Amino acid sequence: MEKSSVDGKNPQTHPAASGDAYSFVSSAPTLAAWSELLTLGNKTMADAIQQVMEAQKALFACRTAQDVMVLQSQFMRNAIEQYMSQAKRLTEKTSATTKQTLGAQEIGHKRKFDDVPL
Repeated sequence: MEKSSVDGKNPQTHPAASGDAYSFVSSAPTLAAWSELLTLGNKTMADAIQQVMEAQKALFACRTAQDVMVLQSQFMRNAIEQYMSQAKRLTEKTSATTKQTLGAQEIGHKRKFDDVPL
């Protein structure tokens, strides 16, 4: 009995199973989309690190425990809001990029009726 892949195609002929994993994402628009996604993720991390460093400097400048508590609570509120918005943005971008990648490869669950030998 022949194994079938998730999309109904022969797994031995699917690009991801062919031994050439890069052929699955080798189109220029697909590579550009994933590169943009990685750049966005890296920028998000760099911005977060910069904000932590600025908050740390501000904390060291505090004179009272009350100042530390106020600054720390403001930082945490802002960090959580930014984290949530960035996570949403990255999730949406990842989803769109994945759809673009799969759409470019025409992977689907529909059977093509000209695939049966006569």
